[in-house]
Amino acid sequence: MFGFRKGHATSSVLLRARDDVLKAMKKGEITLIAFADFSKAFDTVDFAVIIKKLHAIGFSHSSLNWILNYLTGRKQLVQVNDSQSELADVLFGVPQGSILGPMLFNLYVNDLQNDFTCRCFQYANDTTVYRSCTPKNLSQCVQEMNDNIQTLETWVTESNLLLNENKTKQMLISTRQMSRTHNLGDITPPLTIKNISLERVEHFKLLVTWLSEDLKWSHHVKELVSSCYGVLSTLRKIRNMTPQHTKKLSAESLVLSKLNFNDVVCYPLPAYLCKCVISDAVC
Repeated sequence: MFGFRKGHATSSVLLRARDDVLKAMKKGEITLIAFADFSKAFDTVDFAVIIKKLHAIGFSHSSLNWILNYLTGRKQLVQVNDSQSELADVLFGVPQGSILGPMLFNLYVNDLQNDFTCRCFQYANDTTVYRSCTPKNLSQCVQEMNDNIQTLETWVTESNLLLNENKTKQMLISTRQMSRTHNLGDITPPLTIKNISLERVEHFKLLVTWLSEDLKWSHHVKELVSSCYGVLSTLRKIRNMTPQHTKKLSAESLVLSKLNFNDVVCYPLPAYLCKCVISDAVC
């Protein structure tokens, strides 16, 4: 569990996964990954379930009563222009924007990995399951991954969360040479969730960073530079109307922040990709 913990950034998650995949590549292995997508995870936390889970890990009776009192008794309404709906009880979810909300959510999903045999990492409501194997053992790997996905489905049902099977994807990562040798590009491993086959994707945006099936970063850099150019284009239109310190602050917060975010995950970049990033930053 990485999210909402001191010293555990998004780069920590991605570095661990990247290093696992690189080690597998060096051993001549491929890596099968499933990216699970939860729908409105923070809004669907069940009060009874979280109290049960907190009791299981040793929370005292008085603490449980305090937390239940904190979660319950809240009201909500919808306002459109000058019209308001009637007040309704909030029956699910942790208060977002609160200090306790993220901590309670972490405790709620803490037992997700208990019965997993594959590698798994969680960051807030993002859950990724993966396993490495040799190409000839891919069918065995698929079976184990499906077993773990079934475990995930069971946990989701018991925890009253919602898993969006249509947005849950899979990726098969390997070197380009291995992909050509074993025709991996023509294979869609039969991973399923709720009896729906997972779509295989070449690229997937995980924690703001684009992963590619060859573990190269050209697609990520392309998307990053495109995003930065869009911001720079807007800033250029107002450059003659704003003071220097405002332009500098805008560039740092809207452009450099994008370039710096998770940058360590892509290290080392090939020279031609570095040139793309540097030219974008200079602009």
